Amino acid sequence: PAPQQRIAAAFVPGSTANSVTIRPLESGAAITLGANDAVVIASLRYEGGIGARATVTFTRDGSETGLPQTTPMGRRQRPQWPVVEVRSDRARARGSHTTSPMIFVIPAGTYGLGSAELSGDTTQFCLGTIAFTIEAGQTLHLGSFTMRPGSGALHGSAPPAYFGLRIDQPDLEAGRAILGSVPELAARLQPATYRNGFVRACEPQIDGTIAPIYGFDHPAGIWPEVEAQDSQPAVIEEADNAPVETPSPDVNYAVPVEP
Repeated sequence: PAPQQRIAAAFVPGSTANSVTIRPLESGAAITLGANDAVVIASLRYEGGIGARATVTFTRDGSETGLPQTTPMGRRQRPQWPVVEVRSDRARARGSHTTSPMIFVIPAGTYGLGSAELSGDTTQFCLGTIAFTIEAGQTLHLGSFTMRPGSGALHGSAPPAYFGLRIDQPDLEAGRAILGSVPELAARLQPATYRNGFVRACEPQIDGTIAPIYGFDHPAGIWPEVEAQDSQPAVIEEADNAPVETPSPDVNYAVPVEP
């Protein structure tokens, strides 16, 4: 479906030097939560050639402003901007490569789908994206992500897509299985509820440029009932010619992965 409204991009001045990347816990590692911490689970499948690696990131942003939302972190409790990085292993053969569900301990807050990357080609989602909010002590499954190389464009005037991306309903049983050592977390596991149209700001890269930008919607807005068998994938949608001012003249479009 076409986006229901046009969304203009906003840009964050300066750099993202105060960001901190949150990576998944090592297998078998103890899960320790602070007073403001929560747990999320996600899995990622890459479909494509040898040597590629897929990454999806969520950033902690202001629920109303979409600007980076810092929080005290680390031993010195300095303000940091949390970035959750869901990353696949590097493919060693052609075909489908699925990572096991990953566990992340993150500060409570609102997180927007910030970007996706396939072998160095990055697209930012700051023309409207999906976001979820998590409270301290909650355990949420973000869903099952699939990425594959792009094979075309959604519009005749658009350049070829970098990749396709979709999100399917989470496998809660698999999620509970990897949380088995902490029964109280496993019992609290629920699917994340995403909202559409979250306006987050585009952040500059290390060299000061802005990666190609796009919008991302979840067709259903929220997950279907957990008991339902049919999933509602989220797919990258056409940007609907939204007005954009960016240092890069190119806006690269991605295409949905076919079920």
